[in-house]
Amino acid sequence: MAPVSNRDRPRHPLYALVTERANHVCEYCLAPEEVAGKEFQVEHIVPRARGGTDDLANLALACHRCNPSKWATQEALDPQSQTRAPLFNPRSDSWDVCLAFELNPADERVRIEGRNPTGRATVECLHMNAAHATRARWKWFFHDALEALFHSATSRDPEA
Repeated sequence: MAPVSNRDRPRHPLYALVTERANHVCEYCLAPEEVAGKEFQVEHIVPRARGGTDDLANLALACHRCNPSKWATQEALDPQSQTRAPLFNPRSDSWDVCLAFELNPADERVRIEGRNPTGRATVECLHMNAAHATRARWKWFFHDALEALFHSATSRDPEA
């Protein structure tokens, strides 16, 4: 399903390349673009205000929560160590090293847990665990699980 056009502002000239590389998911919280209702934004990892360029290596796909929350920030306070840490960089950091999903079935929510100072600072700065974000994450996790189950059931070989 193609994302809905973003009418709020012109599309970044490298949008197609950035979204293809990101597989249409936010490179920070991994939200799928198709459930957002509008195109995600091309975000500067090193903000232009801090000398960042429009080079493809400095661009990431970001959802409408992560991009404005990050804005021109490159580091934030790690709530555990109380020291400043660099924010997650999709080009140089591994998501699985810095961040993890934490499923809470009783609350029907999916939180993002920071696994190291970079992850924890990113979770806090980008407000990744706001109540509506954790609930929306639960819904797209559930949707993806059902879709996978359906495709698995319909792709079985009846002769097997």
